[in-house]
Amino acid sequence: AAGMLQLLLATLAAGCLAGWWAGSARAGRGIPAVTDRGARLLTGAAVIAYAAGLTALSLVRHRALLTGVWDLGYYAQLTWQLAQLQAPRSSVWHDALWGNHATFILAVAAPALRFVPHPATLLVVQSLVLALGAVPAFLLGRRLWGTPLSGFVVAAAYLLYPPLQFANLFDFHADAFATPLLLAAFAAL
Repeated sequence: AAGMLQLLLATLAAGCLAGWWAGSARAGRGIPAVTDRGARLLTGAAVIAYAAGLTALSLVRHRALLTGVWDLGYYAQLTWQLAQLQAPRSSVWHDALWGNHATFILAVAAPALRFVPHPATLLVVQSLVLALGAVPAFLLGRRLWGTPLSGFVVAAAYLLYPPLQFANLFDFHADAFATPLLLAAFAAL
């Protein structure tokens, strides 16, 4: 709870800074100049920090036995079978092919599980995928407000968004892959 409060405060602070920055831009006051390369480097550093931090937190939760069979176990079983080029079946649900979800996105995570056959691998993949959502967020912010710094601010706000972090820490869900994919689709429009 304390960590979530800290993240919420950091997100609010980022929002206040973004509002101040946008107000300064409209008023014609000096805004710190950041080159496109600098903003990309800052965004890359933020992506790495998020991926490393949330991976570490996810693995701590897993080692503390706070992950469950209904989420991580279910998806780990299906993904492992895909990695072995077998038809995925679930012993958790005892039902038809693909269980109770048709999550074809697991085929993207299957190669990682082939090389490191452990359920925690899915937690690492999920953190990396969600962290990479900052890239289209950066592109959207830069395009909408026309400066590289705005792209970094939007990417940072994305990475600091508490519901994103909660989704990242709540076991493994293939649905979480939709967030960066939808951001990439918006950035491509």
